[in-house]
Amino acid sequence: VSLSLVGESSFFDEEASLLLQLIDRTRSVRAACSQMNLSYSKGWEILNRMERQLGFSVLERHPGGPQGGWSQLSVRGRKLLTDYICLHEQADAFVRDKFELLFRVSETT
Repeated sequence: VSLSLVGESSFFDEEASLLLQLIDRTRSVRAACSQMNLSYSKGWEILNRMERQLGFSVLERHPGGPQGGWSQLSVRGRKLLTDYICLHEQADAFVRDKFELLFRVSETT
């Protein structure tokens, strides 16, 4: 099941979810993009589009300095991600159940 959140346009899908998950894990937009084989500018395009549509920041940004910068999910960004993952899991389970019900092979044939 492919699941996208749409406002004025699509702004949150599996790619955006993975990006946030990797930012959460690495604390770096650059590292997350690299792991996804996604350009850094494309990663920021996804993040900026998401934040424009939502009207809030999904990241807390800590710009570089001598020690380098880092990013982490904001409270609302983390909730968005966990809610999306939960919805996606529930949609997958629903579709699997319906598929089995509708397309199971009869044991008598």
